[in-house]
Amino acid sequence: MLRKALALLPLIRRNIEEPETRKVLAYMSTPTSATIKIGFRNGPKVSVTRTTLITVLHLFDLNKKLRVIGEKEIIELSEFCLGLDLKLRSALGLEYTNFSAGGRFGVKEAFLYMLVRKYRPNRLIETGVAQGVSSSVILKAITVNGEGHLTSIDLPTYSRAGRMNADGVLDRAHVDPSLGPGWVVPKDLRTNWSLILGDSKEKLKELGGDIDFFFHDSEHSYSHMMLEYEWALGHMRSGVICSDDISWNRAFMDFRKNHGLKEIEWAKDLDFGAVSVENY
Repeated sequence: MLRKALALLPLIRRNIEEPETRKVLAYMSTPTSATIKIGFRNGPKVSVTRTTLITVLHLFDLNKKLRVIGEKEIIELSEFCLGLDLKLRSALGLEYTNFSAGGRFGVKEAFLYMLVRKYRPNRLIETGVAQGVSSSVILKAITVNGEGHLTSIDLPTYSRAGRMNADGVLDRAHVDPSLGPGWVVPKDLRTNWSLILGDSKEKLKELGGDIDFFFHDSEHSYSHMMLEYEWALGHMRSGVICSDDISWNRAFMDFRKNHGLKEIEWAKDLDFGAVSVENY
């Protein structure tokens, strides 16, 4: 715990008021699900959990480079993230704490939010939903943008044992059948959302027209990832293609190099990749 906290020290010092640095390090070094109220530099105090603190730190840091959103929006997003985090903890318990269910809130979601806010896409496709954490953050950004519709495709795994992918790798992400895919998505954000259940290999074929944002988070086998990336590129003139878990294989790297696509450098972190497509 302490080693992880110290690894975050540069991020903490850049974004948190100096008198509170020691308090935050002590909090991050202790296994707890309790919330803490901390003060960010030149900003109000914000209530966070250990999980959301890391995400909010990255949001503040990332926004210094991009200037996409204001400080007030970061605070509002922090409160939204905290609500999701507490809801997930309450429903999933140790499965959420130990990351055995998948769909945990993290820095990836911060990047997703900033991508949607910066590029303001109109037609967004997501594959892989699980609890609906990424869907929630994307829909939150769409709502703030005032435009856009998200279509999510999910082939749910209900077994706690997970599912073996085409590369023979076990993916333990699953969803409680009593809750269902996307259960955590707030009801007030569902107006701009369509959820399709089924295999994306088949369901993507049924979607026509151009898109301008694609997010892969379904089966992380090489063949499946390449199939989805290629489909997205074939339906995109300009926009963003992004992917979670790019370290599982070389699919994202090979796809980007094969087509000479420009990587979005500020999203290149924590097993997450994104490329911009321009006049393809």
